[in-house]
Amino acid sequence: MRWLFVGLLAWGPQSDPVTGVWVGQYTGHAGVENPIQLELVLEVTRVVGFVVTEAEKVRIDNGSFEPSAGRIHFEVDYPAFKVRYIVDGIVKSGQLKGTWKHANDWGDFELRLVR
Repeated sequence: MRWLFVGLLAWGPQSDPVTGVWVGQYTGHAGVENPIQLELVLEVTRVVGFVVTEAEKVRIDNGSFEPSAGRIHFEVDYPAFKVRYIVDGIVKSGQLKGTWKHANDWGDFELRLVR
């Protein structure tokens, strides 16, 4: 019984594929790449955190994670630009890839978990 408990403790934290700092690039429909960083925390199936760009740090809203499919979703308001980004992606093996959109633009992104 003792070994089972120790084994479950060792397995537990590794079962969270979302929490951490993610870095990478996002690209708009015009093809321009921009650096981006996400600071994410998984709370059961709810995702909270921030999008960090060179200019600012913005809280994410409506974050969710579907573990069985590795799907992540969140939204980000940028009041200065009067836009709301909708972000959808797949988390797999320390990689986060997906698409983003708002009323006037769209594109994709690719990030990796760094810590």
